[in-house]
Amino acid sequence: LKDLGYSGLTMAERLKGVNRKLSDKPEVWRAHKLRNQVAHEIDMQITYDQARWAIKVYKKYGFEIEGTGKKYALRNGEYVDAYYMARVK
Repeated sequence: LKDLGYSGLTMAERLKGVNRKLSDKPEVWRAHKLRNQVAHEIDMQITYDQARWAIKVYKKYGFEIEGTGKKYALRNGEYVDAYYMARVK
């Protein structure tokens, strides 16, 4: 975060800057909420359009798809893939 221009002596202080910058963006919070549902709910289902929208939002804020986890999770008796994403400079 320091390399991305966020000030602060500690990582916690720099993370506060990220939160201030993104917290006023409703689409970021909507995408984050969707991400949390996928990560934490056992029977979570999202539509293709919801996933495509969330990926578009994350890309808008500097994230890129780094790879794909084939057959990453078992959902409703079928294995599904997952993207690995990271924020890059």
